[in-house]
Order: sequence, then structure tokens, then C-alpha cells
Amino acid sequence: MIAFCKSSDGKGYVREDLECSHYMKNFDAGHVPLRLPRAKQLLGTINKHFSTLACCRRYLDRVGETKYLMALKNLCDAGIVQDTLRLGILSE
Repeated sequence: MIAFCKSSDGKGYVREDLECSHYMKNFDAGHVPLRLPRAKQLLGTINKHFSTLACCRRYLDRVGETKYLMALKNLCDAGIVQDTLRLGILSE
């Protein structure tokens, strides 16, 4: 699931991006059976390093995760992880 997000370009203008940058584990998500072993592994990494705190793809890279986009999409589709919108600030 790719949502349209808004972010600031650093000059005070808000623009729309095609992908979200931050993801957060859904606190209320119960046990959801996952078929993809890679999704189970990624969920373990998210639980270990971030729990329910928001994280971005760069943070997943820093803890050693690679080739995780399909697994992340699977976790989002299952409702275990939700993509959050970037915070965009518009200066006047």
C-alpha cells in the first residue's frame, strides 16, 4: 500500500510525494498469520529495534535490513504496520 504523502522541500513549500517515508507498528494489531518468512523476519526486527515507534526505511537500513520492501508491503497490507504521513511545514 503506497499512500500519497506531503513534505516540505526545505524552502517552505509543501509538495506531494509518491511514497511514504515513515512506518509504525500498529499497537492494537493482534496476531496475524504471515505467510512470507521475510515478513516474519522483518516484523521481528521492527519489534526488537523500534517496537511501536515510527521508523523510516533509512533506520531499517542502519540495523542491517536489506531487500525488505515486499515484506514491508506485506506487513502494511496485513494491518500490522501502518505507513504514516510525513510532516510537512509551510512557512509564510
